[in-house]
Amino acid sequence: MTGRVRHLVHGCTILDRLEQDLRGTGLRLGDKRGGRIKGLILLNLHVSIGGLPYRAASLAVFCGRPPYYRPWIEVYNIEPVIGGERSSIPFIDSQMEALLLDSLAKALGPGDRLFIEYYRDPETLAQLEQGSPVIASRLGYELYKRGFTWFKVWYYPEGFNEGGQKIQAEKPLDGERRVSHLKEHLAELKSFLERHRMPTSPELGLALARARRLAREIEKILG
Repeated sequence: MTGRVRHLVHGCTILDRLEQDLRGTGLRLGDKRGGRIKGLILLNLHVSIGGLPYRAASLAVFCGRPPYYRPWIEVYNIEPVIGGERSSIPFIDSQMEALLLDSLAKALGPGDRLFIEYYRDPETLAQLEQGSPVIASRLGYELYKRGFTWFKVWYYPEGFNEGGQKIQAEKPLDGERRVSHLKEHLAELKSFLERHRMPTSPELGLALARARRLAREIEKILG
């Protein structure tokens, strides 16, 4: 780690939270380097398989510049399967992915943003392409379970520096905004269920089942 990067990492609260929560999970952050804007740290997420480290994903962590800019984290270059020819394990929709999402949710506070690519996640990709609400997609539902209630899908990121298709997720700033977000999701879920009464693919069938469950759950929350 260079002196410049060491200076960046020092005092980056959001990165400290993330690293502390990942300790003991088998996931490790490394290869830290500075990004193209002030306060941005680029790094890789590694998983040990058979005693060898393999990159599972890349992360961009913006430490924030209070009170003007809130921190954010982007997860990209996600490997669906990790390992070598003799030994490999899935990462997408696995316990390791769940551990990463848990740690990301704990590191990010109300109003902070998470960007996470989904174009190599076959189920989420198919669901969103078939018109599923983000919250009823595989990845969107995992984010919702961890406290994120506002979503935006970047189907076609602009330019060559924006990466692949990704979901932007944010936690609500307060209870009032959470209720507002849930009301919007409920309307979208009901519209989706009306349009797609019968599944046309296995992925859409899973999204429909999730949408029905979510609609009932949100109705109970809203009373």
